[in-house]
Amino acid sequence: MAGNGRRENLRAPWKPGESGNPSGRPKRISISDLYGEILEMPLPEELRNKLKHGEGTTFARALALGVLEKALEGSLAAVREVREATEGKSNVRPNTHQREPIEIHMVYHDPPNKKNLDENQTTPNTNESKGEDTASSD
Repeated sequence: MAGNGRRENLRAPWKPGESGNPSGRPKRISISDLYGEILEMPLPEELRNKLKHGEGTTFARALALGVLEKALEGSLAAVREVREATEGKSNVRPNTHQREPIEIHMVYHDPPNKKNLDENQTTPNTNESKGEDTASSD
């Protein structure tokens, strides 16, 4: 079979530097982009009336109001969705299985009054200026 073909079939049908597919691969729109477009659209009148929403309500607004309504009714999934949408996902999960007592140590100091502040600012420590240790030796 070799040698039976024609020489012009061996080269590309386009000139050098010219694309074989000038319009490129057909563009596809992602599902996220489609959702975004639809969410911006106003609700059809029939659906708007059924949901008792005002004129001009978008799909996005209707969904947000629906999720908030479910959250107020006690749906934890809806509460979680609202929290994550507004505050982001929580990176720290509480460990509810092994709880140990927590010790808290608090130290209270008397708040400084004006007299104590004035005394501390005007009375230099003579031992510090000589390089001596200021701790008492009692």
